[in-house]
Amino acid sequence: MKKMHVNSDFSYLHRMILVVSFIVTVICNGKI
Repeated sequence: MKKMHVNSDFSYLHRMILVVSFIVTVICNGKI
């Protein structure tokens, strides 16, 4: 159970990082 929970947290964190990096890229492209 712990392993699955940790894996789920990592997956969620990874998704958040992808979303944040995508938003940052869009903002940077908009400023340039």
